[in-house]
Amino acid sequence: MERLSASEPGCQGDLVGALAELIADSTQTNRDLYIARIELSLASLRNPELRPILDEIRAASIATAQELARAAGIELTESQTDVLGSLLLGLTLERVTLERPRLTANDLAVVLARAIAP
Repeated sequence: MERLSASEPGCQGDLVGALAELIADSTQTNRDLYIARIELSLASLRNPELRPILDEIRAASIATAQELARAAGIELTESQTDVLGSLLLGLTLERVTLERPRLTANDLAVVLARAIAP
């Protein structure tokens, strides 16, 4: 966040880079945590009592994305935030579950940039 705060306000590229790093991290350092989240999501389909836990996780993820955006000087609309949250979850799911993800780092950057475009 400090790196984003030091960048030029409204610098979309810095935000895209930070979000891409989060996605890349899902296949490295925190892979097991992301797998557990996916498993919990599937379990919640069978056990609705787990749903509040997932709602909290999603809210925390969205809050992190909003904080990253603010640090880059970008204020996301509610709609952009919702789309970005779903997009990040989907991209992370693909990265964690596929042996070789289909999207390159450049593809990720393009998709993320479109999601946060004004």
